[in-house]
Amino acid sequence: MKKIFKENFIRYSLVSLVLIFLVFYIIMVILGFVSELRLLALLGGLFVISMGLRYLASQQKNRLLTFASTTLMLITFLDASIHFLDVIEVSFDSHLTVNIIFQSLGSLSILLLLYALFDDVVFTRKLMQIKGAAFDESEVIYFEFDRKSRLFTLECSNQFIKTYNLKQSVYVFDLNSMAKVVTFEGHIKLNELNHQNVKSIEKSIILLKLPEMSYSIQMTINGIYFHERKIIFITIDIDLLKNTLSLVSKLNKEKATMIDNLNVGIADHELIFVDGKPVDYRFNYINRAYEQLTGLTSESVTSHLASEIYGYTDLDLIDKYARIVKEDLREDFEYYYEKQRHWYQVTAYKTGPNRFLTAFSNITEMKQVAEEQKYMIYHDTLTGLLNEYGLTQALKNIQNVSRAICYFIDVRDFGSIVDFYGLDVSDAVIVEIAQYLKHYPHKDKLVSRYGGDLFVLLILNPNSEEDLRLNTYVKEIVFKDYAYQDILLQVRNQIGFAHYPEDVPHFDQLVSAASMASKKAALSQRNIIIKYHEDLRTTKAKELELAKSIKVAIDQNNMQVYFQKVIDNKNNSIYALEALARWVDPVLGYIPPDYFFRVAQEFNLIDYLEDYILEKAVHAFSEWVKKAEANETKLSLNVTPQVFLSHEQPEYINELCERYHVPSHRVIIEISENVFIHPMELIKQSIFEYKAFGFKIAIDDFGSEYSSLSILDQIDYDIIKIDGSFIKALHLEQNQEIVKMVVKVAKNLSKRVVAECVETKEDADFLSNISCYLHQGYFYHKPEKMI
Repeated sequence: MKKIFKENFIRYSLVSLVLIFLVFYIIMVILGFVSELRLLALLGGLFVISMGLRYLASQQKNRLLTFASTTLMLITFLDASIHFLDVIEVSFDSHLTVNIIFQSLGSLSILLLLYALFDDVVFTRKLMQIKGAAFDESEVIYFEFDRKSRLFTLECSNQFIKTYNLKQSVYVFDLNSMAKVVTFEGHIKLNELNHQNVKSIEKSIILLKLPEMSYSIQMTINGIYFHERKIIFITIDIDLLKNTLSLVSKLNKEKATMIDNLNVGIADHELIFVDGKPVDYRFNYINRAYEQLTGLTSESVTSHLASEIYGYTDLDLIDKYARIVKEDLREDFEYYYEKQRHWYQVTAYKTGPNRFLTAFSNITEMKQVAEEQKYMIYHDTLTGLLNEYGLTQALKNIQNVSRAICYFIDVRDFGSIVDFYGLDVSDAVIVEIAQYLKHYPHKDKLVSRYGGDLFVLLILNPNSEEDLRLNTYVKEIVFKDYAYQDILLQVRNQIGFAHYPEDVPHFDQLVSAASMASKKAALSQRNIIIKYHEDLRTTKAKELELAKSIKVAIDQNNMQVYFQKVIDNKNNSIYALEALARWVDPVLGYIPPDYFFRVAQEFNLIDYLEDYILEKAVHAFSEWVKKAEANETKLSLNVTPQVFLSHEQPEYINELCERYHVPSHRVIIEISENVFIHPMELIKQSIFEYKAFGFKIAIDDFGSEYSSLSILDQIDYDIIKIDGSFIKALHLEQNQEIVKMVVKVAKNLSKRVVAECVETKEDADFLSNISCYLHQGYFYHKPEKMI
């Protein structure tokens, strides 16, 4: 509203300026005071005014005003140009004739401009009166639809905002979003609104549900207006009809006709009491829409009891109506009419002693949509199986379970399938596993896609022969090859299972127990099925205690950073220092890094632990590089896949380098082999973010499980670190050939190669002879606390 008042003030001001200019100009002409210079000044002023009007018209998208102001700008500019030539004494043929023409055109354009302004101001005043009158009511929304931009603007009254606890007063929606917010009766589509069909919805009812509202409300369209390319209408909450509808039993036929024409079911009722207790209610009146919605007729229900009409007594509904009458409440609720199998949105409120009114609409389609959305909340969209949330909710509702078996299946190669074959292939594998589990021949079962590559098969009340049959069936999943078109995949799975009540005393512990067994199976490099046993829970408890100790050790600065040198064998210099975490607990003693890092990751401490180790490493390195032997030595930092793929991590490490004055080009970020189970695009993006700060990238443990030559042309890296398993077995000819091949590939690509686990002089000599000069291992240096 404030915006309209402001724009209207500008309109009045510009109209006033134009009128003042005309009056002043006429007076000047009559009195003979119009010289060429004064006329130029007047034309200049008129040009500026017309520019202002042109801007206002473009903002309001008023085509008539835009045309009038543009025309006036053109005429005044050309007229001023002619007079300017006259002032500087430049001859101009037909000066008098041209002058008369331009003055005539100028007068016509001014008249056209005044008409456009008058039309705009009149409409704006009318619109302000409409909005002002509407907003004087209690619960109102002002709609404005721009047919060119196809955008809806909704402005809510203060009372509407207060009633429905909204957080804003103005909403803007496109056609798709608006279709979710408002439903027009009469099957008018939003994108088909025009001058002809929009009149058909005047005085009709719409259903409105803004994003912040928990239910739909009914509003009546109270007026429709058109201006330029805009369609404007005012809607009033159906509650504004309350006072009229409360008198429905007293209406004569003429007034009742008005109620009949509403597209909302209306019924007037009277509660029936026996011994002071509500036992039924009587129908006094129903409108035509009620008949259409329910299939009942006014003759069959008027003066009849609800129990007679419906054939049963809904005591809960009667108690609800009694509470509404007793406490003078308005209540909105949903009701299911069994006879029609339809859902209705009902609004009920008191209209007199023991009297109440109901207004309702059919929401069966909306409920069906809601059921579909609910299905999506509980189920996996790809397979149709229960998702994790759906399985959890289903387990809460299960009763009378005497025995159960749960299998927890972890598809270990899922990430690499996505990377190497794409989503079509990986989805096909997931769907086939899901179908296989769904078709297990036991009717009382639950099957869930528990996560991206996790499945749960839970058998309820199996017989004595079920254990062996189920175990055999699941083993077929483990050793099964999956075919997709011409691709044959050998998928590695780790499976854990548990029994209730043999393994766990409570049914709700069964899935968790099977999951623990699956995680134990995941430590193996082979396809394996592990049964849950109590030691796993004990191990879990120990790991939980260890996680607490990790937190304490970090807080008390008890973890240390050691460094192992990477030697350049060509000139016997230190190429890099690799930072390694070491922890000796006062009670537990030495804890292997692989173990406490795995526990930290499982208990969501990995970010906290890595940030701590990284800061200690950068700080210690900043002190060591002050030594003469440091030269251009680099710092090599290991990061876990989870931390490496975090978008915040590159900036955090860069901040550490700036804080401790370590140049970023002297820092190497080592990518663990496990990072390659993640989508390649995500890995590339993370590498890009690190290299943007100047960090170097090293592929650690190259040649092990997930890394291979196929990734070298997919990512941007600087160093290859050959996995130590090849170096430890260099006496094998096949390993020698593999190492030679990696060194040759790296050399051709201008990359550096580091050989890990160099432990003998023979290994060092062999590597040097094939031009691999960067060595790391106990032959040169054991990890130590150097600072």
